[in-house]
Amino acid sequence: ALGAAALFLLGALAIPRNERLWAFLHSTPLDRFELDEDRACVTSLVDRGDETFLYINASWQNGHPYDSFHILIGLLPTLVHPEPQRGLAVGLGIGSTAYSLAQNPSVRHVDCVEICGGEKRLIARLGARGSTTSRRLVEDPRVRLIDGDGRRFLLAGGQPYDVIVVDAVRPNTAYAGNLYSIEFYEMVKRRLAPGGLFVQWVPTGRVLNSVMAVFPHVSTTVVPEYFGSSFLIASGQRLEVDGDTLRNRFAGLDLSASFDPRQIERLRAFFHQASFERQPYRRIKDLPSAAFNHDLFPRDEYFLNNAW
Repeated sequence: ALGAAALFLLGALAIPRNERLWAFLHSTPLDRFELDEDRACVTSLVDRGDETFLYINASWQNGHPYDSFHILIGLLPTLVHPEPQRGLAVGLGIGSTAYSLAQNPSVRHVDCVEICGGEKRLIARLGARGSTTSRRLVEDPRVRLIDGDGRRFLLAGGQPYDVIVVDAVRPNTAYAGNLYSIEFYEMVKRRLAPGGLFVQWVPTGRVLNSVMAVFPHVSTTVVPEYFGSSFLIASGQRLEVDGDTLRNRFAGLDLSASFDPRQIERLRAFFHQASFERQPYRRIKDLPSAAFNHDLFPRDEYFLNNAW
């Protein structure tokens, strides 16, 4: 019994503390690593020199300073909508989308729902270390950062939103299927005000099909500098995305305190060349069931038949 107790004690002493264990699993030195673990997620920041990257359960998400792609997901719908007052961001990440959603002064209130509560605490630490954007996000009285499940928040109801943006974990992540399903997008549509807009990354063709099965008006655009990735903007009403109007509205924003000059120039370059492709709604009716994601058949979650 004494021998067994001694072995147990030696084993307990040999186990590293959380920060050291997770820093090892992230392949990064401990002095470049910050951790926040709760019942939902292991959330961490890794300092890579010029950038700080957010990881969820040891999977890379996005970085700081913010990239143009995630800024545009939040900012662009507030320029398309003629009077955006209330916005909702499902997913916080490192804060870029929710922050950008609030940079149009017409927006009076932003809710951001995130199941990984550690993200909010790590963003606050970034702000305390000197990140202006992180500090402004957590201190903005118009922005409410909510710990919780985004789908449950949508289901609970409440006031409608003029803009809803979704920047959740990748669709192949375990249990992410119900954030990329037709049923989820129907829930989003119900929470939009008349003329409201929905914006999301287009990770797969099946995701685009699922959105188009719910929203009759969908346009997509590409951000070349972010690996050629695209995102969609959708509405239940006729959607007019006019390049000249967007450029004029963007020029009318004073973003000098929101982003650094290089980032503003990159955004200006995007609006100068941006094109929006209206997606043909009718073709959806001709596609087989395998071309869509459903709650009970989250095909993208398992990388099944991704030819779609």
